[in-house]
Amino acid sequence: MKKVKFDLPEGWIDISQENPDGPSTFLNEKSSSQGVFQISYVEYVKGEIPSPSEKELINLARHAGQSLGE
Repeated sequence: MKKVKFDLPEGWIDISQENPDGPSTFLNEKSSSQGVFQISYVEYVKGEIPSPSEKELINLARHAGQSLGE
């Protein structure tokens, strides 16, 4: 697995260890919101290169949210 390095603005902390089988997860200490920022990495390796439309990406996100009960 490849590793990706990036810098987040001040105030963001890495809480990935709270869910070791999940994606990289970060929390903004300065925000009153309970939301987190998660980063997943996918590498395309073979076959036809996907080229989803904006509508397809929106539908994908909606279905993912619905499957999680959100």
